[in-house]
Amino acid sequence: MLDAARQKAQRRLTAINVSQVPMDIFGMFDGRAMPERETGFDSSFEGQRVADALCGVPRDAVTARLLHLEMESDCSVCIHFLSKDAFLYYLPAFISLVVEDFERLDLLPFTLVWYFTQHIDEGYGEDANPLSLAVLAELTPREADGLRWFADYMRTHHQEEFLDGSLDRLDQVLETCPSEKAPAAGMGARNS
Repeated sequence: MLDAARQKAQRRLTAINVSQVPMDIFGMFDGRAMPERETGFDSSFEGQRVADALCGVPRDAVTARLLHLEMESDCSVCIHFLSKDAFLYYLPAFISLVVEDFERLDLLPFTLVWYFTQHIDEGYGEDANPLSLAVLAELTPREADGLRWFADYMRTHHQEEFLDGSLDRLDQVLETCPSEKAPAAGMGARNS
């Protein structure tokens, strides 16, 4: 069944322009409130740098430039300092950025995939970030479908970058998440 779904997704995604994201990717995460500084970000020095960069910034206004300027090097670092609620709020922004500008985003594409698969990756086990499991447990069917779209897109356009099998592990994880329906691909470009 997974192979049939993957083939269907590949046919659907091959028609997508690389700069397109489902117009509704942000809508798939509706109901998520913008995080407050006190509860959305880690209290460490790095966490406060992430808060300085993102606090009060609507998720559809997050840009690669903003992340690069604030994080100085690897913009994926910010993921590690977000609370569960902040991560879920900004996830559609990260997905959109990765699809639009894969090459300029350092490790962000790989960190997103790893975030959801670390608990099954060899060597992590109980040392995996418990927040990733909490995020997975809290995904609504619509949000899980948005993440499935992302996995399909990455497989179609960047499979060669993920030779470690992490996209297969992401599929494995997403099989345990509820589904509303597959999102329609190529519904339009991100609103910038």
